[in-house]
Amino acid sequence: MCPLNELEKVRKKMTVKNDLHVVEGGDHSLKKRKRVDGMTQDDAERSALDHIQRFLVEVLDDVP
Repeated sequence: MCPLNELEKVRKKMTVKNDLHVVEGGDHSLKKRKRVDGMTQDDAERSALDHIQRFLVEVLDDVP
């Protein structure tokens, strides 16, 4: 996977609104390899969905 510092460099160059939600211990499909932060797989998925929802609300609020 892409190192987060390299990803941040790319995100700064993007001209569209973007955000990043990191699932600690997760792979590219959000599957947690281990319980590093006390979160279950369900917790991690709920957190990701909540983040997506907040992002979409923010982006869509800017649409004329």
